Amino acid sequence: MTRKPAPGHVHPHGRSAFPGRLTLESLVAVLRGHGLRMTANRQALLRALLAADVPQSLEQLQAQAARFSPRDEAPDFATVFRMMTLLEELRLARKVHLGRPTSHYELTDSEHHRDHLVCTDCGQVTPLEGSCPVEKLEQRIAREHGYTQVTHSLEFFGRCGDCSSHAGAPGA
Repeated sequence: MTRKPAPGHVHPHGRSAFPGRLTLESLVAVLRGHGLRMTANRQALLRALLAADVPQSLEQLQAQAARFSPRDEAPDFATVFRMMTLLEELRLARKVHLGRPTSHYELTDSEHHRDHLVCTDCGQVTPLEGSCPVEKLEQRIAREHGYTQVTHSLEFFGRCGDCSSHAGAPGA
């Protein structure tokens, strides 16, 4: 069963229209409001998402959720997949493409849109916060084509400082 976000639930840039920062309590309330029973594994997964400072793959989320589980158990992969699918449908999380074969996810934030800088050598991900370079373009495109709820995901790729300094070292 596919759940649709409530009308008006999407904020520009795909950010959640949820007021303020997402917390465990607010996420649990929204999910319960959509009829989801909040098990210990689901709460552990939410805690892992809240603790993440960069987008996480499903496998990373599964492993991190074990840290927040009362029994140190990771939720099964199907639970992680279904939960992330639901959070994405509700616009509480978004899929981020980092130039990798697997998708990564992060919670949406009603206060800050995040783009990312990804090192092509080591894979380090640096969230870029602040003014989005394509926000006005996104708004113009939406207006010109009669679209609403337009979102984007922007990733920049390059070599981080550590990898750049190692690249010039002898034997590199």
